[in-house]
Amino acid sequence: MSCSWSTSATVVATCTATASYRLTRDHTLTAELVRRGALEPEEAKRHPYRHIITNCVGGTEPGVEVEAHELDLAPRDVILLCSDGLTDMLDDATIASMLRDEAAPRTVCERLVARANEAGGKDNITVVLARFDGSE
Repeated sequence: MSCSWSTSATVVATCTATASYRLTRDHTLTAELVRRGALEPEEAKRHPYRHIITNCVGGTEPGVEVEAHELDLAPRDVILLCSDGLTDMLDDATIASMLRDEAAPRTVCERLVARANEAGGKDNITVVLARFDGSE
């Protein structure tokens, strides 16, 4: 079992042998506008307010909402913690494919960062990967 949490533009995702999905949502103004239907996803990528954060840990304003998830993990499942520097440069399908294709977490992280930089690397790219081995 794993608990994950997220605020701001950090993304937490899980990848199994058969599926991958985001556990957390982007806490930016443009992501909120996309969720409400007021902005198209392609417009959000170029919007001048795309880096305005609507929720962050450690902020001075009251009302921080921590996004928490609990899930069951099977052996070889992967948890990815990354910044929007990765997800802005690589789509979810590319990330999931790279997570499945390589067994060594350090190598996956290095390849994800390199691929994001090759795609333009417009922001800081942070990638942390944990692979569940099934032991208690």
